[in-house]
Amino acid sequence: MYLPFDGHYLNMVTSTEVTVVGSPGFAAGKVNDAYAGAADSYITIPPCGVLVSEISVAFWYKINAVPDRSGILQMSTDAEDRTKGLRLFRENLDADNQKIGLNFGIGTAEVWINPFDTVPNEQDWMHIAITISTNHTVIYVDGAIVKEQDNEGAIDWTGCDPISIASGAPDFIYWQHYSDNSLYDEMHFF
Repeated sequence: MYLPFDGHYLNMVTSTEVTVVGSPGFAAGKVNDAYAGAADSYITIPPCGVLVSEISVAFWYKINAVPDRSGILQMSTDAEDRTKGLRLFRENLDADNQKIGLNFGIGTAEVWINPFDTVPNEQDWMHIAITISTNHTVIYVDGAIVKEQDNEGAIDWTGCDPISIASGAPDFIYWQHYSDNSLYDEMHFF
């Protein structure tokens, strides 16, 4: 899946529009336009073959620290079951900084990498890339490895649909990881 956000919500691999919830917009991006989050807004996409045992996602991200926490990307279940799916989120760390974390389920347990990075509220564009294999996770920020750890298995995708971008909604909202007012650009799923 490839989402350039160049004034449209089109998955360039399948040439299909994603589902838009609320009223997000566009702003000057890292490359051309970027997705601009808004209150009660996000996009959803059917998994389109993305939910496999090894997954990578990479994108440009520019934090808007209001609200003080949000979902960034989630493919989860409709229950508070973190032994399945994936949740990427940000939360207020202190008055000046945000932390970005990752949680995913491997069927029998959940894996936490929280935080994998701490960034100032006024952070410029940053490039985030996450690679999760059946036994290892590597997270890159601006091309450098910031966290790396082994996991005891592949992500369990049972009951996970759809992919949500720029919010924890509809499934990962139980810790107030609602919509994100941040900017997103050049999002790739491998």
